[in-house]
This record gives sequence, C-alpha cells and structure tokens, in this order.
Amino acid sequence: MNMMNKLLGLCVVLLFSTSMMAQTEKVGYVIVEEVLEAMPSYKAAEAKLNNFAETLGTPAMEAKLKEIEAKEAKLQEELPTMSENRKEAEMGELRKLQSEYNKLVSEAQIEQKLNTKNQELLGPVQVEAQKLIEKVAKANGFTAVIEPRGTIIWIEDGRNLLPLIKKQLGVE
Repeated sequence: MNMMNKLLGLCVVLLFSTSMMAQTEKVGYVIVEEVLEAMPSYKAAEAKLNNFAETLGTPAMEAKLKEIEAKEAKLQEELPTMSENRKEAEMGELRKLQSEYNKLVSEAQIEQKLNTKNQELLGPVQVEAQKLIEKVAKANGFTAVIEPRGTIIWIEDGRNLLPLIKKQLGVE
C-alpha cells in the first residue's frame, strides 16, 4: 500500500508539473505569405519586380508570342470543323512555336534574371517580415510561432533540446 501511495503521489506531481509547464508555453501561428502581402514594402518590391519583368522581353520574343496567340485564336475558331489529322498537325505546329518561344526565353536567361531580381528586392522584405513576427511574438508573450503547415517561424531562445539529448546519450 505504501508503494501504491508513492506511485500515486508521483503521478499527481508529474501531471501537475506537466500542466504547469503547458500553461507557461504560448504558441501562435501565422501565414507568412499573408504577412508579406500586408506589408507596404512587399507591395512596392513586387511592383518593381513586375516592372523589371516587363523590360526583359526581346522583340523576337514578343513577335513569337504574338504568333502563338494568333495561332491559338485561329485554332479555337476552326477546331470544331477540323479533321483529326489536321488537328494533330495544327497542335504540333503550336507546340513547335511554343518550344521556339521557350528557347528564346531560355537564351535571354529571363528566369535567372527574374530570380536574381526577386532575391534582391524581396529578400530584405522577408527579413523584415521575420523580424516583425519575432517582435510581435515577444511583445505578446509567445514562446513560439508556427505556420499552419507546421513550419516553425520563430521560437524563443533556450528551447533547443539537443544539449539535453546529448547529455542523455552521454556525448558532448
């Protein structure tokens, strides 16, 4: 009976301490994309990026794009009356035009230039958003902030369990 009382007492202490620990933790969530979209600096950077993207096209690319659009419009119009063989030939021609356009885009390294400009313009805004989330979390007593998908956005210092785990393993 004495052993049973000790065990029961230990369980009560463990339950009480676990509930006390859970009460001191305050976890919030945020969707980072929504934070970014709400920031004026993000909107300004996005506008600059869109303007930059518009300047990247070459006359050859614009001509090829117009050719593709004309071909697509013609196909939409004539598609109901076309034979299967002609449909296949026209679709093959359209794929060829799209392939030529993609080659022009690739040669102009547009995607690479856009990615570089994106990092240049939006990188600092993402850092600003991270600092803003951290500031709001600290000011409101949160110990962690996560995204609904489970990604940890911010966590209070001193919560890394690795040192305790290494101690348990007996390694440094």
